[in-house]
Amino acid sequence: MSNTSENFLVVTSNDRNTDSFPLVCNYRIDLDKKFKNIKQVQLVHAIIPNAGNVLNEPYLLLKIEEFRNSLYSNNMHISECFQILPILSPTSGGDFIHIDTRKYQESTVYFVPSPKASLGRISISITDSTGAFFDFGAPSGDTSKTFENTFILKVITEEKKF
Repeated sequence: MSNTSENFLVVTSNDRNTDSFPLVCNYRIDLDKKFKNIKQVQLVHAIIPNAGNVLNEPYLLLKIEEFRNSLYSNNMHISECFQILPILSPTSGGDFIHIDTRKYQESTVYFVPSPKASLGRISISITDSTGAFFDFGAPSGDTSKTFENTFILKVITEEKKF
């Protein structure tokens, strides 16, 4: 018998170690809390800067190294990603683009084939449709909010009861 627990993980590029990960589009965050027995992960919301001609892209690809290959496609770059980020017109002031995945919620759940034992860090990459890191135009090591990206993930964990 088991119980599930719903957790929300907020990952932001400004929390990265800029010496090791100078690019806002490619970074790893060590988590303060370690999640155990992960059953599902879902992208709930994404916020990306309206910078670097992002509005000229049909979509961006969110890659999370710890949860690879959640989508199936003949396109290898899509198959390697965690989620497609459709580019919509910016809201509220135009500085950021909010991507609310609740509009297509059923397609955004990543089911872990067998519960992932633990998650103590998360590795994020944002690429264009060709698989190249997307250049938001941020200077190397930048942590200003102008170029910040943020992802909210719902993490479902399983607690086994005996």
